[in-house]
Amino acid sequence: MRYFILALLLSFSFSECDQFNQLQCNSNPECEWIENTYTGNCSNLNGFAACEAAGCDWECGFSHGSCYWCCWYECGGGSYEIDNSYCQENPDFIQGDLNGDLILNVLDVIIIVDIILNQESSDLADINGDGIVNILDVIELVDLILE
Repeated sequence: MRYFILALLLSFSFSECDQFNQLQCNSNPECEWIENTYTGNCSNLNGFAACEAAGCDWECGFSHGSCYWCCWYECGGGSYEIDNSYCQENPDFIQGDLNGDLILNVLDVIIIVDIILNQESSDLADINGDGIVNILDVIELVDLILE
């Protein structure tokens, strides 16, 4: 039971990207925004459900033939765009990889020390997640390298 709860907590902590909008996603180095849009013409859609889902107009057209007052329905309204873009975990993200080479090593330690000395801030450098980049993050990074 303890392993199940631990697995559940870990999966929750690593799936926060899918809850982000584009601005939140792009500002989080652990996440990556995936563009997924589709455009089309409303007149090519068949059926009320597809027409409504695309934000088009389900319209009644009148016949001018033998049935003057007869009405048939069609999808109209010009073009549409469906945006299915989403935020996902960045597969190339490693907490503490400050130079982006996908390797934790002494180069990352040098960068984190430089960040501390210059009193700068970096989400990637905050290894222990306490909101502050300090010597505790350096120690945590060295521990990760030595593992």
